[in-house]
Amino acid sequence: MNTDTRNMEMKIVSRDDSEYREYFQNYNSRIQRNPYCYVIPRSEIQCKEALKYAQSLGKKVSVRSGGHSCIGMSVLDDRVSIDLREMNDIQLNVSDKTITVQSGVLLKDFYETTTKYNLATAGGGCPTVCIGGLTLGGGSNYLSSSYGYVIDNVLEARVLLANGTIVNCSRNGEYSDLFWAIRGAGHAGFGIVLQFKLQLYEISPLVFYQFLVIPFSDFEVSLERLLLYSRTDRNADVHLTFECRKTYKNISSDPTLKIIFFYNGPAERGEVLFQDFHQNVLKGVGRTMKDFQSHKSFMDIIRLGPNPELIRRSFTKNRLVFGSDLNRDRIKQLKSHMTSDIVMGDVNNRWPIFDNQTNFSIVLYYHGGKQNQVPPTDCAFIHRECDWSLVGICSYVQPENDQLFSQWTDRVQNQFSEISSSIYQNYPDDDPNIDWRQAYYGSNYPRLQQIKLKYDPNNYFSHFQSIELPSHPKSNL
Repeated sequence: MNTDTRNMEMKIVSRDDSEYREYFQNYNSRIQRNPYCYVIPRSEIQCKEALKYAQSLGKKVSVRSGGHSCIGMSVLDDRVSIDLREMNDIQLNVSDKTITVQSGVLLKDFYETTTKYNLATAGGGCPTVCIGGLTLGGGSNYLSSSYGYVIDNVLEARVLLANGTIVNCSRNGEYSDLFWAIRGAGHAGFGIVLQFKLQLYEISPLVFYQFLVIPFSDFEVSLERLLLYSRTDRNADVHLTFECRKTYKNISSDPTLKIIFFYNGPAERGEVLFQDFHQNVLKGVGRTMKDFQSHKSFMDIIRLGPNPELIRRSFTKNRLVFGSDLNRDRIKQLKSHMTSDIVMGDVNNRWPIFDNQTNFSIVLYYHGGKQNQVPPTDCAFIHRECDWSLVGICSYVQPENDQLFSQWTDRVQNQFSEISSSIYQNYPDDDPNIDWRQAYYGSNYPRLQQIKLKYDPNNYFSHFQSIELPSHPKSNL
């Protein structure tokens, strides 16, 4: 533990404090809560004190690490909001290829530590996401084709339970059922996960990262070829992303379309695989950017990820899908979202307020490879057969555009729902028409209820999408 902060007084920000109004809650400014107070512990002892403090007030808690929940689940009204950002200790064991990290560690700091020794494991794509929230819902990025989700690489975890005890859980230990549950359902009300021990792997000093800029007119053919390639017996260390995005520096321009090709191995080998992919799979469609350096350290690639300096409003929709379910008609419909009147119409007159910070996107992230090779009963994360994460996002600044932009998201949601009912827990959805129990957990849900009953029988750790006690359905509000 970091002895520099262990003995410091725990910080509490109450509603009477000037800092309360401006306190950072999450990266989606469309959602603002009114918690009872914020508590910022700096050690496990202080986390226990924060929990005891909340219980002494008769209050429940909400827990945040990085604040990236797209529906603002980490800060809730009238709760004691426990902010884990100061729980950021890192202990690296190079010889064992393991790392022990607290939940408030930023992803960029995690990889800064490991890549110095040419070590890494699966993570996320945003440098400012924290290990806690990322891991509990799954965790996937470029390395996941090779190493699985982050949850597949958790060796141990420390969890603060509602009764104030801290337990160590692992696959074969005393709390193996809790270990099973928090890997995939850790957001859902079993306790406060304070720390993880993760498996690391050797990576090349320079890996391969390149992207092709595709003409928007080739949306359908390029995506069809990409999906076909992903279903063939290809190199498992290749990760792919299909990204279509409309921004408004140039209002009249077509949406930009990119395919990102990543190879987890020597950059020279990645170059060969990429050229084969471009010429023989995409048939030469698309072009690389002049002077773009494709041989990069993995840390440099992480730095390219989205770093939201500007806090935006946003709507996010997700489905985990089978690539084979994306037929020609569905691909055309995906493309149509990027040419709708809201996106490509007369935006100066269509939008209540023109906002040049607006960004519409449809993105497919590869969730295959090692991620599919784990049984769906190995942990609470059940989505082992889906090989793509399909995401639709609208982000913007002006609140006057909320209603109009929600219409675009509703259209996206309607199509996504026709393709799949499975939702990736790290893109939670608060649509009341969605059965989140089935969408997140499927047939694992009844087992999760029994584990909830064992470790939180009074349903203290509860929110609008937490696991319900088996005898009290819909008892979380």
